[in-house]
Amino acid sequence: MFSRSGRFTCRGAEHVEAWLLQNTVDAARICSEEHGEPAHLDAFERFRADRALLDEIVKPKEATCLGSKHNRALTDQGFPAREVEAVGKSFHASVEALRGCSDLVAALGATHP
Repeated sequence: MFSRSGRFTCRGAEHVEAWLLQNTVDAARICSEEHGEPAHLDAFERFRADRALLDEIVKPKEATCLGSKHNRALTDQGFPAREVEAVGKSFHASVEALRGCSDLVAALGATHP
């Protein structure tokens, strides 16, 4: 996760796309409002029940009707960060790598005293 220069790199856009879809409540709501495709709503329920599934999908944004159109909405509210981190997959690894960067932790801490 960190390069030799000490810079954080996040590899695999698929993982970031999968993290967005972890907001299964909002994802299902948006799907319902726009399409209501039963197969996609079922998929969001499966993802909610087993959050590790999303890390295994090669192209997550193509796996549902949402694509990249609602990325901001999926991050604005309701993102289940603790639940997703507890799965111990790519989100957890990235959070742990970020926690290992003391300067970043200090800077972020200063913005939220």
